[in-house]
Amino acid sequence: MKIFNLFVFVSLIILTDCQTLKNASSDELAAKLEKDDPELLRKKGTELEEENLKTNWPPPNQFLSGSLGMALQNKFKSHADFCGFVFDDASKNYIPQDIKKFLDEKELAIDAESANIEGGTILYYMFSKGEKAQSFDQKYFSSRVLDIENFPQFQLSKSPNPSFDSYFMTKTCGGFVNASVDAGIKPPYASFELAVKNDSKKESAIVVLSGTFASPLTELFENHNLKTYTLLKLWEKYKRYNELIGACYYLSEFDGVMIKRTASAEDFKSIEVAGKLDYSGTLSSSVQADIGLGINSSSLFKATDWETIVLTNFSENYKREDLFREFPSVDKIQTYFNGLSPIYETSPRMVENGLHDIVISMENLPFEVSNKNYWDITDWPTNIYEKKPELNVTFTKESNKLVTKYIIRGTAKKEFFTKTNSINELVALFKITSKDKVLDKQLVVNVDTKVFFSKQPDPELPSKANFEPYRLSANSDKFGLKWSFEVGFLSADNPVDYQINGQISNISVKNSSGEKIQTAYELYVNKEKSKYLITVYDPTPYELRQITDNVSTNYNFEASLTIPLAKAPAGRTVIKTISLPFPYPVINSLEKVEVMNKK
Repeated sequence: MKIFNLFVFVSLIILTDCQTLKNASSDELAAKLEKDDPELLRKKGTELEEENLKTNWPPPNQFLSGSLGMALQNKFKSHADFCGFVFDDASKNYIPQDIKKFLDEKELAIDAESANIEGGTILYYMFSKGEKAQSFDQKYFSSRVLDIENFPQFQLSKSPNPSFDSYFMTKTCGGFVNASVDAGIKPPYASFELAVKNDSKKESAIVVLSGTFASPLTELFENHNLKTYTLLKLWEKYKRYNELIGACYYLSEFDGVMIKRTASAEDFKSIEVAGKLDYSGTLSSSVQADIGLGINSSSLFKATDWETIVLTNFSENYKREDLFREFPSVDKIQTYFNGLSPIYETSPRMVENGLHDIVISMENLPFEVSNKNYWDITDWPTNIYEKKPELNVTFTKESNKLVTKYIIRGTAKKEFFTKTNSINELVALFKITSKDKVLDKQLVVNVDTKVFFSKQPDPELPSKANFEPYRLSANSDKFGLKWSFEVGFLSADNPVDYQINGQISNISVKNSSGEKIQTAYELYVNKEKSKYLITVYDPTPYELRQITDNVSTNYNFEASLTIPLAKAPAGRTVIKTISLPFPYPVINSLEKVEVMNKK
């Protein structure tokens, strides 16, 4: 609205004061003036005035090469181009006039160097010893930016330079024009229309911050919850660029200006929502909160297209070499990481022939190290496992945290599941080691846990088997004996697969004297009851009157039962010995039967 009102106001000035154009008119205009044609006079007068304004706006550039003012020019020029204010004259000053509120002519004349790194700001760059002594407008290599995704590209120093103010400015196309008007410099009339048109897209605005800036790396390397993430990112850089090990530095703090042009509706909106479009003022704590500047910042400050301008007016109190800090060494990274304790998940008990998982997790590890090809199990408890356990590594995001899970999978030795074994638990120590080395050093995840053993599935049997006679054939008057009983299992730790029938073998039915009877058997699975039904047959022929429950001999049934497992790898089973009493209700001689019947 401000732009529109200004447009109307200036137009009225032209209409009421067009007589002043006579001295600058052409012969054609002079002739028309004599005819007193007001319409043509207004049109021609406007054209001449517009041309005159274009010539003088923006004002000429007075900054010297190598100064802060000259360093700011390119970014503001790109914004002016987007707004449609096309200027071919390189001597124009594109810096908004109201920047003088916080950067006066003296400060704009300070020596400064501009650094523009593709893919990140200079505050994340890995300088070699030689590079830190060079000008900041040197050539940079994007591959040597320690990129921390979705993280602020800079922070304000907690100990700013009191002689260099922290200031915040945003400029839309309209703000660019209005800054000139407020300074008493008339822009061309076409600029108002172009400003309204391009600001309606809500995409482009210049954002400028001045002050003492600090690299977020300092905080990340010390106490931040992304310390592990950052250090392992650095470890990977060392692995790639061995020549930087022990000889690389980062720009930790400097006086200067951060500047960018928003190129997305998201960034533009974040400024608009904060109420800071066309804002120009001190960067107070309340303003910082409004715009989200800091560790938990908006996407605007996480973007990697900020141009860095470093003041280079070095003195006794502001030296180039003092701006840098050394990156943490390989030894420090290894000592820190290898001392971390993983997070343990509750593990199930180890069971016979079952695959057992020990699951641990580490938070905020980079994606590059969160895969099974990066790690190997180099030490494991050989007294527990049949062979070296397998390792799998997964990477997920949980509650805004990156979670890397290590799954140690193996099978316990069979000795822990025998009847005579009394060991219920053991300490299990592992080392999960990075395969690649940096200066012959490796990262190690130390696992210190306990494993517990379960002998399940445990058979659940009746106290004895029930018997009944059965006719040996349809026309026979002889009978055999059969016993039937159900076998269930206590198997929460190691579930039985009742969709597959088991197998029975090594059947033996004998008395205390070792006398055996010949048997046949049937085994069925009752899926509904989750039990096995076992029927044992003794085909010895007896007359029915010889079979009675008044007299019986105690026999004992024993067999090996092969059981399919629900959670074990396909084809894996366990073998359980089952045993229970078999009453043998037979009177061996008919004479004894007669005597008993008389009684």
